[in-house]
Amino acid sequence: MSCSSLSLLRPIAKRLGHLVLMAVLCFLLACGGKISRENYEKIESNMTKQQVVDILGEPSETEGTKVGPFETTRYTWETKEVRITIQFLKDKVKLKDIKNLN
Repeated sequence: MSCSSLSLLRPIAKRLGHLVLMAVLCFLLACGGKISRENYEKIESNMTKQQVVDILGEPSETEGTKVGPFETTRYTWETKEVRITIQFLKDKVKLKDIKNLN
């Protein structure tokens, strides 16, 4: 490639970089916005995992435990302000907890 070709590509690369950065920031802001006390209050017993994920977004952490015939899963969502934990038994909400981190 000649120098003139590279100089033509620089503005395009710079714009593309800005677009990628904006997309990442929008994604992060959208994810954080779902993790709130208001959405926590929408979670009810016997909701499915998918219903909870639809409300809170994908969890930041998951953990599964099997004791005898019972299999439980714990999903956790966390921001700087709050930590939400949902416990599932047979893929249905059984326990929920929210803690303020400030």
